[in-house]
Amino acid sequence: MMDIFGTICTRYQSKQTTTQQNKVIILEFEVNDSSLSQLYNAIDQSGLDKFIYRPPSSYTEIEWPTMQTLIDANTRVLVFAHGDGMQSCATMSCPEGVMYTYDHFAQTAMGDTTSCDATRDNIDGFGYYLMNHFENDSNDLPSEANAEKLNSYDYLEGRFGGCEERVPSVVAVDFWDVGDVLNFAKDSNVKRAKR
Repeated sequence: MMDIFGTICTRYQSKQTTTQQNKVIILEFEVNDSSLSQLYNAIDQSGLDKFIYRPPSSYTEIEWPTMQTLIDANTRVLVFAHGDGMQSCATMSCPEGVMYTYDHFAQTAMGDTTSCDATRDNIDGFGYYLMNHFENDSNDLPSEANAEKLNSYDYLEGRFGGCEERVPSVVAVDFWDVGDVLNFAKDSNVKRAKR
């Protein structure tokens, strides 16, 4: 697990210091097998830690800064994690700069690839809205074949177009490099910025 975390953190640290200086990046990790300490070590060793946003106030009552504020402060990376060994940071001591995903994210149901229905009430009470946009195969494993369909620009556009109550701020996919996920996300962000 350390190699995966280390590779991801090093890749983003490199981009943050060169080509991504005017962008905010959200990293969300699923930690397994007590790998939370490995994640934190990978962040620290990569040098990414100097770019991480750390909330200044009560953990669960964060008033999120604007993207420009994060960029100006050079705290352009928001790190969230969930899974084995990770609980609400309001009840446990989380590694500095790593926030518990479900303290801040409302989300769509796992396996629902058509609707924008949230699994929680009052989604406006959360800083982010996560759209789960993947479908496992019959063995409950990530499916590249399913990703080819779900990650197409037209499919993403159709699903996001049906989100009337609140447009998702984050989309979780399998095989991000299959299909048009990055182009769709870029175009969506440009459209939002023009509003």
